Amino acid sequence: MSIRQLKFFVLILVVCGCNKAGHHVRVTLPVGFQGEIKIYHDDPLGEEILIIQNQVSLQIPDSGVLRIKNKYLLYEWHSKSMSFADGEAIPDASLDTVSDLTIAKRAGGSDSKGYVFYFVGDLTHFNSWKRKIESGLE
Repeated sequence: MSIRQLKFFVLILVVCGCNKAGHHVRVTLPVGFQGEIKIYHDDPLGEEILIIQNQVSLQIPDSGVLRIKNKYLLYEWHSKSMSFADGEAIPDASLDTVSDLTIAKRAGGSDSKGYVFYFVGDLTHFNSWKRKIESGLE
């Protein structure tokens, strides 16, 4: 394969990948929730989550831990929003300008142990959680 063909192939992959619409994941938390959220996927005892009209709804329990059967639901291309059960939107501190006292999504990622995690809270709670993670206590 020539360099020209390789560049064309990469361009096609990028264009096709960027145009994929994906589904929208709505994450709903208990009112006033602050703390770590873990969503374990590929759990045979977890909830079966369906994509209905290109939407997925995840109801996070008070514990902050949700187990779902679906393996790739959160790894496929998707958009995401978070809100409390009363409908109040939760801002994303990485995208929105928020004060230190605002309850916001302040971190998120995935782990090789089969879960996706987020942290929702004010900056003080986030820094405390981050220190525990960095020290290996969490």
